[in-house]
Amino acid sequence: MSVKTIILMCAALTLAAPVSATEYTRLNAKQLTKHYAGQTELGEYSNYTSRSDTVMYTEIHNEDGTIAYKEGDFSSTGIWYVTEKDQICYRYNEANGLGRAQCFWIYEADGCYYSFSRKPALLKKTPERYERWGSRGVIKGSGHTCAALVI
Repeated sequence: MSVKTIILMCAALTLAAPVSATEYTRLNAKQLTKHYAGQTELGEYSNYTSRSDTVMYTEIHNEDGTIAYKEGDFSSTGIWYVTEKDQICYRYNEANGLGRAQCFWIYEADGCYYSFSRKPALLKKTPERYERWGSRGVIKGSGHTCAALVI
């Protein structure tokens, strides 16, 4: 990623509306499939990961259910699928085959897609606090941005 791209992304995040003034809509299985199939998500984690020195990632969701993931110098492939419980799940390739599935509920707010993992509070269909997202992103080329990071 070029320095110019990083500066533009930071500027877009800084100028966006605060998360607290935003209305969130949980995506159902049909919406998840329509949103992700054949698309590339440009995203960020709420915290740094142990794999890289960045919070930024790119994930290509191929229509055949395969994925290509990149985070800093780390990259992986795997599969993605949508469940009847309205979750998107990922299984990444590891040395011994596919790892265990990681599933998330996705909420959309102004073209930004926020993921929340399986926690008891989410069984009520809404997160306790929307600012506690695990990752968030936009579809490449959509023109959307995410709100400034809430700390």
